[in-house]
Amino acid sequence: MGLLDTILSALGLRKQAPDISNAAPPAAAAAVADDDDDDDDDDDDDDEGRDYALEAKDDRASFDFDNDIDRYFGAQFLIEQKWDDEDERAELFGEYGIRNSQHWYQVKATFERWSQSPAARAKYPTAGDLVQAQMNATQSVAMASMNIGNQQEALAEDLAPVEGVTLEQWAKVQAKIAGGGEAEPLIAELGVDRAKWDRVSAEWNARMSRDTSLTITMEYSKHFQSAGAGQFAGAAASAAAGEATSEADAPITLERYCEIEMAQAAGSEQGKDAAAILQSFGMSPMEWGQVGGWWSMYISQNAMRNDAELHKRYTALRDQFEAKYKAASADDDISF
Repeated sequence: MGLLDTILSALGLRKQAPDISNAAPPAAAAAVADDDDDDDDDDDDDDEGRDYALEAKDDRASFDFDNDIDRYFGAQFLIEQKWDDEDERAELFGEYGIRNSQHWYQVKATFERWSQSPAARAKYPTAGDLVQAQMNATQSVAMASMNIGNQQEALAEDLAPVEGVTLEQWAKVQAKIAGGGEAEPLIAELGVDRAKWDRVSAEWNARMSRDTSLTITMEYSKHFQSAGAGQFAGAAASAAAGEATSEADAPITLERYCEIEMAQAAGSEQGKDAAAILQSFGMSPMEWGQVGGWWSMYISQNAMRNDAELHKRYTALRDQFEAKYKAASADDDISF
């Protein structure tokens, strides 16, 4: 099981499909592969076992590995999710031009051979680059299949303004308050009093709590992060727009991010105040949220690229600072 499959299994997002690893075929099957260059319809009709002779021949079905690898990875994820449901699996097979299970194994074997080709290596120089592409594509499909953040039309009523206050207005005022702004003047700018603001806040919180698709929460987060408050507002806006693409644009260095992350973890175990720890690093909780949003997105989209260079560096830095901050006992004062 690969890294991505391990992650998906841990999250309960992956159902186990039959073993479709590209093991060497038995001698008898190999002999058939040598003697038979034509597709055998009888083999296609047998949907129980593996047809190694078929798998030895390239067939991409409807997939274009060179120009749209995301579609293949998305199909792989969905088919494995629905593998035990024959009707849903058959529907997916039809959507992607797959005749049956044996044909699917053939397509997977074709992809494995393609992944070792010069064309694939030109786009994905290391195995980590290919794994990262799979992770990014699968994450998008998984979120879409669970309707995460994708129910604006269905939730039109719950996304409507509350007593004239839109979700965007509410989120941006909340961000400014979290950044140290005075609540009363900010609320007054919206033309509402404290009593109305409290009702509005209660209703928006209630709507978010009952929205299992997280659509409202994600919309709120987008507006909160882009409110333009705090020293890292630009980074927050980039993350909200999905534009955390270059480490050179990071709000703080990865080393600094890992140090604060592990200082907070150690401080939490010792009962120290999280806000006070952040303050010792010159940062407010809102600003830490902005920084964390940027780095979380960047790491998730780049961790395995270039032979997992970022993942290795991130892990090493976390280990370094975990050791530093755990060196002091719970009775000692740690200088953050």
